[in-house]
Amino acid sequence: MTIPIRDEASFSTGCHARDSARGAGKFLTGVGSGVATCLLMIIAFMTAYFRGRHEPAAAFLFTTALLLLTISLMRSRANSKLP
Repeated sequence: MTIPIRDEASFSTGCHARDSARGAGKFLTGVGSGVATCLLMIIAFMTAYFRGRHEPAAAFLFTTALLLLTISLMRSRANSKLP
């Protein structure tokens, strides 16, 4: 009975596919944080321009941006090789 030997390329392909899937999640949460921050500034300035009350929407979007940024940083930290 022989044991099939997999070449080095097949090992690296699977590893890179897994790493790229993890990287995509970090990337999307980072982009989501940036989008939420941009929406925060747009809505805040537009409602201030029209003399509306912008604090509740700003608080919600700021919290959303911070949560997405925190999730992105935690995913990056979990996959890093630092102690």
